[in-house]
Amino acid sequence: MTVHVKMKFGEFEYDPASGDLAGPAGTIRLHDKPGQVLQALAAHEGEVVTRDALQKRLWPEDTHVDFSNNLNAAVKRLRDALGDQAADPHYVETIPRKGYRLIVPVEMIDLVQAPPSPEKEEPHTANREEEEQVPVPPEPTAPPPTQADAQTAAPNPARTKPRRRSRGPWPYLTVSLVLVVLGVAAFWRGRATVANPPEGKIMLAVLPFQNYTGDARENDFADGLTEELITHLGRLQPERLGVISRISAMTYRDAPKTIAEIGQELGVHYILEGSLRRSGNRGRITAQLIQVADQTHLWAENYDFEPGDMLAIQDRVAHQVAKTLTLELLDGAMPAIARASLADTRAYHAFLRGRNAWFQFNGDAYLRAVAHFEEALTISPDAAIVYAGLADTYNLLAFTSKMNQAEAFELAKSTAHEGLQRDPDSAEAHNALAFALLYHDRDFVQSEFHFRKAVDLNPGFAMAYHWYAGLLSARNRHDEAIAAMETSLRLDPVSLSLRSDLGWYFLFADRPEEAVTAFKETLARNEHYGWAMGGLAQAYFELGLYKQACYTLRKSLHLDGWSETETAFLDGPNPRRAWFDALSVQKEKRLREVQGDPSGYALEMAMYCAQLGSIDEAFTWLDQAHADTWLVFLEVDPRLDRLHADPRFRPLANSLGLNGVFGK
Repeated sequence: MTVHVKMKFGEFEYDPASGDLAGPAGTIRLHDKPGQVLQALAAHEGEVVTRDALQKRLWPEDTHVDFSNNLNAAVKRLRDALGDQAADPHYVETIPRKGYRLIVPVEMIDLVQAPPSPEKEEPHTANREEEEQVPVPPEPTAPPPTQADAQTAAPNPARTKPRRRSRGPWPYLTVSLVLVVLGVAAFWRGRATVANPPEGKIMLAVLPFQNYTGDARENDFADGLTEELITHLGRLQPERLGVISRISAMTYRDAPKTIAEIGQELGVHYILEGSLRRSGNRGRITAQLIQVADQTHLWAENYDFEPGDMLAIQDRVAHQVAKTLTLELLDGAMPAIARASLADTRAYHAFLRGRNAWFQFNGDAYLRAVAHFEEALTISPDAAIVYAGLADTYNLLAFTSKMNQAEAFELAKSTAHEGLQRDPDSAEAHNALAFALLYHDRDFVQSEFHFRKAVDLNPGFAMAYHWYAGLLSARNRHDEAIAAMETSLRLDPVSLSLRSDLGWYFLFADRPEEAVTAFKETLARNEHYGWAMGGLAQAYFELGLYKQACYTLRKSLHLDGWSETETAFLDGPNPRRAWFDALSVQKEKRLREVQGDPSGYALEMAMYCAQLGSIDEAFTWLDQAHADTWLVFLEVDPRLDRLHADPRFRPLANSLGLNGVFGK
């Protein structure tokens, strides 16, 4: 038998072992840092506990965080949980320039607890710093801090005894995924239920699993676990459960935001978060599901394991989470889930490095991604998911100076075909092939076939909806395009490129008011996002708001490196005239920059000429722009509208494979 202590004070009762805080409004789970603040104040009832003392208790000396702001945040969370206010305290009083004190009596209650059954470890919460290390007797352990506490909880490998590293990559993710998707169902049924699952579609975010192993090389495995869960859960019941994409989820790695803030920004009902840690050769994965509306922890479970097959652990965790969600939220049978990953741990490690490089979205990173994917294929030459990743990389390399465009697209098509030969049901390979067929071959029929296959096979595939919307917009199917973009945005709500592209597709649909809204929403997230700034200027011009158009164009040109002096003319008394003057200046400036080979900017030059009314010159430039990927939008981009009435336009469009889609 063991003994632990509960604390009673005022209208509250707090259990440090579980983190549960019971009060007039019910029981909530108090996060790690606020809980430690409460314990420190209770241990010195009525006395001032200095900020320095709290800092040393909450963060060891070698932890690198903003102590002042994070301590303030922890105290604020404690006050929020207690319904207390700094200006009129009933529980926690601030002593200016010194610290804090608890101003109510505290009663300690000893509780006797039976030891856990040897057959089944009692589930732990994931909120206490003491469990941040895997249990290695006789050292006590406790689960990790949550994502909401990520700004205050930094991994601290120095707190444990020195240990010998295992050889090579630590292969634990495989055995664990199957561990987080089995124990959860039983634990959830025994411990918590969802009070009122929302009507309609349930939205879930899987936040980046935190790496508390003390080894930066394990970051790939943490990301792999996150992505594997997103993939598994996104394919459960897509008509009922929507899972936020990796791109949006990863923006919250170490974000100093609460679960409520993250939930609101992502528009989700539930958040799944967790961590990886190890001690010696033993590992632990912790996962917990949180209901955003009231911060209720619906379940929290730890999974301990010995080194083994990383992929099997991953599968087990994912399967258990999926099973639990199906039982508690989706009210139906769980479909069989096929792995999207590889069977070899070394290949999977290389694949994850490739994926992480790809998501950096720049030319040098794409080249690194190619190298990692090729390494994975030398180990697992039949892995369709790797071919799909490689095809995606070649697709985006086509838009950089790192590879010839035609060569990149041909490689994208060939590697996507290789993936489909190995797995005809690879949504990722279908999507990559569709993209190359659209922007390189302008084969709208085959491209649409593969885009539709991608979204049919994986209805939670945000990027597929995004890329498919481009085809729909180019084909003058604007309502379908915007519906696809809205579906993608529900799954990837913080993507700047997605929301900005939505603005352009509104423009192509002759809906400039809605385009303005989409561009402004993008710029509210990043005021320096040039693709949205340029689109907003164009939308204002289409609305006849010439003063706003010139003001926004000036900001856009500044983002491109133009000086205040170079754009001063945009402040002239005739904004409409100034707009066209800007087009002329941009045209001449671009000509000077690309004197040697202007073909790469031929379509841009054609757009300047078309808007300025230089129709013959516009067609001359278009003849040099035959390989430009943007030509798929030739018939819908308003910057080329003045060419439509010319008898040369229809034959040109037909020669580009655009026949039969004109008619805005």
